[in-house]
Amino acid sequence: MAAFSLLGASRKAEAAVALFIPIVALGLPIMDTAVAIVRRWYKHLPIATPDRKHIHHRLVAMGYSPQRAVLVLYGASVVLAGFAVLITFGRSEVVVLVVAALVVITFVTVRIFSGVRLLDVQQKLKTDNEIRRRMAGINNIVDAVLSEIERAATLQQLWAACTKAFEQMELDRARISFRFPDQQRDETRQWMRSDVAAADRTGAEQDGWAFHLNLRTETGRLLGRLEVEKYDLIIPEVTRFIERLRNAVEMRIPHCLEYHAAEDAS
Repeated sequence: MAAFSLLGASRKAEAAVALFIPIVALGLPIMDTAVAIVRRWYKHLPIATPDRKHIHHRLVAMGYSPQRAVLVLYGASVVLAGFAVLITFGRSEVVVLVVAALVVITFVTVRIFSGVRLLDVQQKLKTDNEIRRRMAGINNIVDAVLSEIERAATLQQLWAACTKAFEQMELDRARISFRFPDQQRDETRQWMRSDVAAADRTGAEQDGWAFHLNLRTETGRLLGRLEVEKYDLIIPEVTRFIERLRNAVEMRIPHCLEYHAAEDAS
């Protein structure tokens, strides 16, 4: 491979082709590694997570014995080495034909051994881009809501700011209970998305998730409880926004309760 690279580099007009030679010669491990990375990314798995879906595993699963699978991989390596030779010593027309053949082989190999269709990858990229766009918008809204929470003087103002965040995060239900310092009474506020009634009709049959979070002071005194629900799968980043919201609410509740205690005393 090193010799082919040096020979190819002697043709100054085709430096890009010379760089392409070692990639072709090592095409099998490069392709196997690239396909594994795409497969794990598509399935939301860490790239280093081991699996049994590499090319040799697929060949064995298709009925080949380990010995025959190894021979097939040896044969593929020989073919790729032959392509590297053709690229090194062939004329421009031959190089074009070899590159075209490699494109076809790559497409077929990815289709058979990756377990992921190219259309699926394209859709995943589109979905991830949409999620990033939505998360950027939610992040801006949450930042604005946190500023409102820091300025809230009453529990009503605090809850009104929270409901704006719930809407932007596309939650379905939310409920908060405030526990007053005298421990004699709680005050509860509830919020529901305007079209959540439609989801209620099939409630038990739907996927969903819920958070039940206690609100406490730094000393551990219970301030209340925040509960949020959604009748759909969660976007992971939303959990981070909910945690930020919870921390801001915990910081502000004591000030709001002091205001209400002063109002009651007057």
